[in-house]
Amino acid sequence: MQHGSPAAAAAARSPGLRAAAHGDHRAPQGLERERLSTPQLMAAMEDPAISTLRDADRLHGPYFDVERRSRSLFRSPHELVLSGWTSAPDPLRPPSACPPPAALRPQRGDSTMPVQHSKSIGNTQVLTSQLGIVRLLEVLFSCITFSLVVHRGGWYGHNGDWCMFCWCFCFAMTLLVLVVEFAGLQHRMPVSWKNFPITFAMYAVLMCLSASVIYPVTHIQENRLDSKTKDYRIAATVFSCLTCLAYMAEVTMTRAKPGEVTGYMATVPGLLKVVETFVACIIFVFISDPVSYNSPEALKWCMAVYCICFILSLVVIVLCIGECTGWLPCAFNKFLSGYTLLAVLMYATATIIWPIYKFDRQQGGQPSRPCYGRSFCYWDKLVAIAVLTAINLLVYLADLVYSARLIFIQA
Repeated sequence: MQHGSPAAAAAARSPGLRAAAHGDHRAPQGLERERLSTPQLMAAMEDPAISTLRDADRLHGPYFDVERRSRSLFRSPHELVLSGWTSAPDPLRPPSACPPPAALRPQRGDSTMPVQHSKSIGNTQVLTSQLGIVRLLEVLFSCITFSLVVHRGGWYGHNGDWCMFCWCFCFAMTLLVLVVEFAGLQHRMPVSWKNFPITFAMYAVLMCLSASVIYPVTHIQENRLDSKTKDYRIAATVFSCLTCLAYMAEVTMTRAKPGEVTGYMATVPGLLKVVETFVACIIFVFISDPVSYNSPEALKWCMAVYCICFILSLVVIVLCIGECTGWLPCAFNKFLSGYTLLAVLMYATATIIWPIYKFDRQQGGQPSRPCYGRSFCYWDKLVAIAVLTAINLLVYLADLVYSARLIFIQA
């Protein structure tokens, strides 16, 4: 065999290469590894006999394997490893570089072919965790509640429509939350998933609580009901209370813990925002049926207080759920403190003005209940508005204290 350079001649003197060049691709006994320097290897790659060996390698297996490793594995930084005819396993060769023998390779139609298991669809941990079990109970209890009412309990009037809406809405939204988290679609939703579930859960607590109070008051105290219908309505009330307790458990489990990084709606001020808007909605219902703020003019100020504070609280909730707090022209925490302080002052005036003009005889009010023999009359709504106004004042005051505390901690 002719060689064009001393480096090629040195490479050709290798017993393994000479054997491979003459068509013998078996490993010489006792040969473990042959090391060639870079010039020798480059010259060997140009030799016709080595080219023949490379062609044989493509047909008969990896007899010619140049393994490039980190320089720290070799004696010289300019050294490559020419491993081939080895009678012992090469510790530097990765396992994937040596295919299994033909006898061990799986053949077509072989029953020992490895079975490929398909990945499970959905995150089952969402349903098996404590929070997932609580949400499944919410779906179950709310479904049982409105099923009992539809089947035999019955509902009528605006109060019955409100109760049915609360149960159906909570059932549908909880089912939506479960489906989104089971499918892992939280990041594709157009809302902040750190704020949306707990905001809905807090609203569900208040809605189910109101339905659990309104439905028995308006639908069970009838004397003309037969015993079976009344039993159905009592059972619906019980499951409505269980639904409310389940949502309360979810709020307790998902609200922000000390030192935990979470959304604003999971904090105490965020949950108080939900209470403020819900109480304002109840005030709107009582104050508009019948309209009781037309005269005197001071009562219109009370209506303005309810509307302004409700809108601002709702804007804060929407900004948090939509992650749009950066749109504000000032810092979000400063906006919260300023608006909450304004709401406290406004509600304080409404808490004083409403009872004066509705229950003071000198201002044209009615100090005592004029209707007798009726379960709920116009005067009772005026009292409810006064009580709810005082409750919302306390809620805004607690909100102001917590918001100021957050600013102090951040400072």
